Amino acid sequence: MCAGVSQGHVVRALKDKDVPVPKITKKLTIKTGKNAGTNPLVASLYRALTEAE
Repeated sequence: MCAGVSQGHVVRALKDKDVPVPKITKKLTIKTGKNAGTNPLVASLYRALTEAE
């Protein structure tokens, strides 16, 4: 990801370009916690996008 740009902004930009959510999750990496270094679940990203609207 670009320095200074949060993953939230990247997700929104990709979603606006009609990139499928499963492909977006492959571009993201969880940075902290017990799942650090893994990709988020597709369902988690859908939930986050719904909550952000």
